[in-house]
Amino acid sequence: MSKSLVCDKDYIENLRGQFILLDNTYLIDLSKDDDDELLNFLNLLKQNDCVITTIMDVFQEFVRGSKTTTQYDQCLKLFRDIIGNKLVSETKSKESSAFVVAYNNLAKHASLTDTKLAMCLYKNKERNDIKLLTANYEDMPKGLLKRESIIAYDTGNIIRTHGFYALQPPEILDKTLSKFDN
Repeated sequence: MSKSLVCDKDYIENLRGQFILLDNTYLIDLSKDDDDELLNFLNLLKQNDCVITTIMDVFQEFVRGSKTTTQYDQCLKLFRDIIGNKLVSETKSKESSAFVVAYNNLAKHASLTDTKLAMCLYKNKERNDIKLLTANYEDMPKGLLKRESIIAYDTGNIIRTHGFYALQPPEILDKTLSKFDN
């Protein structure tokens, strides 16, 4: 069976000019793949003027699985080829404390990296031009984040999916945050 990737082309077209924040899950799948479908998908996003970015914690998670220096170097090269120096900075504010508390209480298995990725969406809420691409569905609480679209990737053995996430609309987000802000 040949490998293939399926996505909502209209959704991808509507991402024009947006920042796509990659989670480690996509990088891991990309590094294990001997086909070009996942890389071609990133190139499609770039052709659509999207900026592929992430945070440094994702790089640290990505190389953590390296068993040899050769593997580490391969991961580093892949990361640099995809992200380059377009890392999103992480800032903290008092306003974000309710978001962090809510996220950590609502996510099933939230890692520090997943919390930071979700915070990148929150800290850029006024801009509304950043999406998170991840396969960690259980770590994206519905009261805070909404899945806008998915891509499905047939590896030949299993079908993997990754979702595009954004913040919930203000009325839903504010209602959720108010439960944790006292």
